[in-house]
Amino acid sequence: MKSKVVQVLFFNFWIYFAMNPMVHYFFDTTSYEQLLSPILTILFTIFYPMELFLHTIGYGGVLDEYLKVFLSHKFNSFSVSTSLWFFAIYLVVSFAAIFSKKAFYILNFLLIIFFYVLYGVS
Repeated sequence: MKSKVVQVLFFNFWIYFAMNPMVHYFFDTTSYEQLLSPILTILFTIFYPMELFLHTIGYGGVLDEYLKVFLSHKFNSFSVSTSLWFFAIYLVVSFAAIFSKKAFYILNFLLIIFFYVLYGVS
């Protein structure tokens, strides 16, 4: 059995990837830094309570420099969208994957195609 940490990391990344085709149907702006989102989500769950605690004991400014560096980063974005036909197929396969392992494998194949088109072909 895989460790719980690996399972949590894998699940967090998979959810992010699985939602991306639907997100890009409604919002077409993306960037390569967006791929860091699953890692940042995990780090934020550690950072925020620690920052809250540091503010409580009077040391809230200790991590401000790291926040300034992060917030001053310039993100280069580009526009991409999910087509209506891919979105419809993706939704149908997503719901089918609830009941069928074969549909789940097809869903993952569609994810690979989506990310190849999104980030692989310019």
